[in-house]
Amino acid sequence: MTALILLVLLVTAVGIPLISLWLDRRFERNLEAGNADARLMSYKDVMIFLWSMTAVVLAGLFVSNIPFAAIGLHFSFSQSVLIGLGVTVILLVVMVMQHLHLLKSPEAMADVEATFTGSEGIRRFMPRNETEYSRFNLVSITAGITEEIIFRGYILWALSLVMPIWAAAVLSLVSFVAAHAYQGISKALMGVVLTGAALTLITILSGSLLPAIILHIAIDLNSNLICRLVNNKASA
Repeated sequence: MTALILLVLLVTAVGIPLISLWLDRRFERNLEAGNADARLMSYKDVMIFLWSMTAVVLAGLFVSNIPFAAIGLHFSFSQSVLIGLGVTVILLVVMVMQHLHLLKSPEAMADVEATFTGSEGIRRFMPRNETEYSRFNLVSITAGITEEIIFRGYILWALSLVMPIWAAAVLSLVSFVAAHAYQGISKALMGVVLTGAALTLITILSGSLLPAIILHIAIDLNSNLICRLVNNKASA
């Protein structure tokens, strides 16, 4: 591992969780100050931050003459990639079925509401109006692309240079969960752990980031839809 690879690894694996926490604290202060655009400002900050970190990762690889394919940024019709896409499609179908069940089941809706209201971090970050719903969709797409490149791509790859892949997977997952620590120690954070583990497994099995990127974007977009349902129910 070269010094540049190590530096970028530290900036991403350690720096991202710390800066994410700082951004959340700044967002919280804006809310407490009564800033009506606090959420929109936070969404913009998150997107700028994530794309900036992704640029750092890709620049580090470029300067080091390491192909982007090394971190899974490629697509082929290989059996492993197709299997990864197949698993992703199955999980997307399960997600749609769960969403339909949510629409029909008051008990399931109540459970989702409890998750949203049980985490202060989630409650203050999730959108409340049409403008915020639209902006959050952009955040979802941004997170799906950039977080996969950073956590399941670069961090996992860099760590695997000096340790077994399973250990690299665990440490990259720890960094991913730490970056979402604003959600609190709750059922919601456990969801982050399970989601990150699934995305990591899919990436390792397929050797490509594409299946995980598709699934991550879908998960975040679905969270936005569920948030709209919860808010509409609360205001009914």
